[in-house]
This record gives sequence, structure tokens and C-alpha cells, in this order.
Amino acid sequence: MIRESSWDWGISKDLSILRSHGQIALRAKSKDFNWVNIMSFRKRDTELRTTSGFLLSAIVCLIGIGCEPKPIHVWTELPLESFEEYVREHLTEALELQEKFTESDSQDFDLLNSAGKIFQAYGLYQHAVENYEAAFEAESGNHRGAYLSALCYRELGQPEKARQIMLRWSKIEPDHVNTRLLIAQLAYDSGDDPESRIHAEHVLDLDPLSVPALAILGQLDLREGDAAGAIQKLSQALELSPGASALRYPLGLAFRAQGQPSKAEEQMSMRGIAFPQANDPWLAEVRALRRGGRVHLNEGTLMFTEGLYDRAEESFLKALEFDPNSPTAHLNLGSTRVKLGRLDDARLHLQEAIRLDPKLALAWFDLGVIEAQEGSDEEAIRCYDRALEIDESHAEALYNRGNARRRLGLYADALSDLEALVEQVPGNQMAWLAASVCFIRLHQPNEALEWVERSLLIHSSNLRLQGLRLRLLACDRNTPRKTLEQELVRVSAWTQQRPDLELLEAQAMLLAASGQSEQALELQKALIAAAKQAGRDSLVERLKPHETAYSLGDFPFDPWPE
Repeated sequence: MIRESSWDWGISKDLSILRSHGQIALRAKSKDFNWVNIMSFRKRDTELRTTSGFLLSAIVCLIGIGCEPKPIHVWTELPLESFEEYVREHLTEALELQEKFTESDSQDFDLLNSAGKIFQAYGLYQHAVENYEAAFEAESGNHRGAYLSALCYRELGQPEKARQIMLRWSKIEPDHVNTRLLIAQLAYDSGDDPESRIHAEHVLDLDPLSVPALAILGQLDLREGDAAGAIQKLSQALELSPGASALRYPLGLAFRAQGQPSKAEEQMSMRGIAFPQANDPWLAEVRALRRGGRVHLNEGTLMFTEGLYDRAEESFLKALEFDPNSPTAHLNLGSTRVKLGRLDDARLHLQEAIRLDPKLALAWFDLGVIEAQEGSDEEAIRCYDRALEIDESHAEALYNRGNARRRLGLYADALSDLEALVEQVPGNQMAWLAASVCFIRLHQPNEALEWVERSLLIHSSNLRLQGLRLRLLACDRNTPRKTLEQELVRVSAWTQQRPDLELLEAQAMLLAASGQSEQALELQKALIAAAKQAGRDSLVERLKPHETAYSLGDFPFDPWPE
């Protein structure tokens, strides 16, 4: 579990991390800093001074004796006290570069570019563009400064200004990939699809494997009703970059538009927030400038949410270099290594996080996850207990403890956890299913059916819940024959549209319960053959007892074999 770090180094956003069923979700929320609202140029008093030196300089310039006044640059104020020590020192360096340029007769615009990159590294985009613009306006060949400035304007919510800057440079350097790519993205965001397509296609001409360009073109195809084109491009993008989970959603929409609901649902279930990343050495150079533990904590958190666990690990290690005693850094590094499958390393960092802060519920939770993955449900439960002692509303700890108790046969205790969870989080579909199974194991089929039907009022499209309801009806000797026949008609329509295993199994059970043992046996044999072909040996073993029962003219009495 990732814990967020406070953002006090120059960004007016805070990242809060939530996770549901092993998935991390990102949310942005506003955070008030006293200085956020001063992101605009302040007018400085420019009244004429009546000193003899000033008058002499003015006269010399007016009569044209080769003097060109140096422009006066006005910089946005920066309250350094708002930042952690390492960042404050770095920003001081940037301010000194700025001041050196301002106070001297130097024409070294690299001073301004360097200052701009430091400001940009910490999300101080207004300060950055002031320096970049002062430099690239004087240096006609400063493409890098203009590009970085455009990125800053995009972050500042001024996409049109960013686009105009890049359009000028696209004429000067027409084959610069990232300039074209940025224009394509800006145009896409603003709804200018023709311009977006022109520049994205130009990028593909230069780099046929550009995942961001394929992503843009695929989404443009989807906007324009070309589902087949969208599927082709988005699938290619995901093949090249499987971690770009944000593309799963438009791909799912494209499959849906083509009348392929099962493929659409599959893609939707894998959707995330990670967008494809361009290879951008100029921006990478800026990011490499960051100092301070919190900076790397926040960067690592963002990488984690995007599923880039290797990069997240690198950032959290850097955070620990600045602050080896940061419980948050140890926690986040441990959580990342759980994702990377390095459980022993993960355990060490989680234990260190707890040593530094014993009330870290997230660390106890992740230790429980490790123990459960290693098959020690008893120890996992003890870890979840500690997490819930610290945070009684920890939904994931409730869910995981409930499942661990269910696996140990402690069905009443498990049910207590799962019932508490659905009260807290009604949208947790798996909790409804697990609670229903607990009722079955407690030999309370009527309560199980009632629970499932309650859950379907909220989650009517959940096929596993629909399948369990049908299984419960099939296993109940008191279910009227007419009801069984009606349900058979419904499930047959569903399985013709989507041959889902859960529904097909339920269909076979309904056939047997309605006295159609031969049809049930035929369907069960087909299911077993398909499972064998797919190499799912455990599933084959689960299906075989039903085959035996149907061959004897009977049907299983367990609605949920495990």
C-alpha cells in the first residue's frame, strides 16, 4: 500500500493514494499555499530616478552612442520558507542565477535556462516560463527553452499558448519528434482533430513505433467512428507498451462499438490511469535535477499509480538517500517490491517502516498481503488485526481478513468481516460474492440466495453473482420446475452471446435439475474439453465430479465447489 507524502515544494496539487483490491487509484485535490495566488508578474516601480548617473546613461543612449539598454526582467516572488531544506537550497541557486543575469551586463542566457529548469523540476511553472521566455526571446535558436516553456504553459492551463510556441518551432525544425507529438496532444485536447491527426501521423512517419502517436491516432479513429482503426492502433500501442493501462478504456469502447461485448468487458476490467510515455530527453534532464526526499517520494508515488514499478522503486530509493529514517519511504518501497514479487526485500522495508512508526496501518496491511501470498493465513490475519486496530475503517484489511478466515474454514468470522465491509463499501462486488459463499458453507442456502439477490440489485451485470444465483436455484429441490425452465431460457440467451464459464456451468446444473441429464452431461464434457485445451488442469479437476453426477442422472448439491 502506497502512502502519500505531503506536497510542500511548489505544486498546488496533492496526490492522495487509494487502493481497492490491489489496485491503486490516483486523485488530485487542491491544496492551499499562501503563495499560490501570486503566480503572475508583479509590476515593479519604474519611476525615473534623478541621479546624475541615470541621466547621463539616458542621454548617451538617446543620442545613439552605441548603447542599447538591457531589458528589465521582473520575477515572480518565491517564498523559500515553504520548501524542505534540500529544495530550498536548490531554488536559492536558481534565484542566484537569475540575479546574476539581471545585475550584470552578461548576455549568458544559459543562466536563465538553467534557472528555468530548476524551477520546472519542482513544478514552479510560472517561475520557469519567466526565465525561459527571457532567454528564447533573445536567442532565436533556443528550441529547447521554447519546448520546455510550452510544457510549462500546458501545466499552467494555457494550452493555446503552448501550441502557438510549438507551431512556430515545427516550421523551423519540422522533424523534431517531441515537438510534433506535443502539438498533436495539445490539438487533441482542444478538439482540433484534423491538426492533431496531421502531427501524429508525421510523428509515425519519423518513428513508426511511437506509442503516444499510435494512442492519439487510435483515439481519433474512435472519435470519428472508425472502431476497426481504433482497435488496430490501440492494440498495437498496448502490444508495444502493455503498462499503458489508460488505453484499455478507449479500446474497450472500440470493441463495444464493433459489437464485441466480451472483449470490451475484458479491456474495461484492465483499465487504469497509466498513459504511454514519450522518450523525452529534454524533460528527463529537468526531472533529473530534483532533490529532496519529498520530491522523490511524490515522484515514486506517481510512478506507482501508473504501474511503473521499476521507476517507482528507483524514486523511493532516492528518497531514502535523503532521509534514511523516513517511514513513508520504507513503506512505499516495501509496497513497490510486493508488486515486483520481491517479498523478502519488501518485508524488511515494511518492518522498518513499522519500527519507525508502529501506527502505520498500511505497513501492517502489506505485511498481511505478503503472509497470505506465502500461504500463512494465520499470520496474515494477525497482521490485518493490527491494521484494523489502528484504522478500523480499513476496507481492504476487512476484505482480506474475511477471505483469509474463509480459507481457514472460519466462516462465521469471515462473514462478520464481509458483512461489515459491504456496509462500508457497497460497491465491493467480490465481498458480496465471498459473503454468499460463507452462507453456503454454513449450510444456509436460503440466506445465501437472499444475499446474492440483494447484491444483484447493485451489481446486476456481475456474471459470477448471476451464475451463483442460478446454481443456488438448481441445487434447491424446492425450486419450481417452471422457474428452472424460465431461468434456462435466460441463461441460454446469455451464453449464446458470451460463452462464459460461470454461466455455462450454471446452465449445465439447471439442465440436470430440470431432468435433462443427457444435455447437462454433453455440456459438461464440452466444458472439460475446453479447459483441457486451455491447459487449466485445476479447473478440469473441479469439473469432473459434475460429469460423473450427470452420467448417473443426478446433479451436484454443492452450488459453489472449490
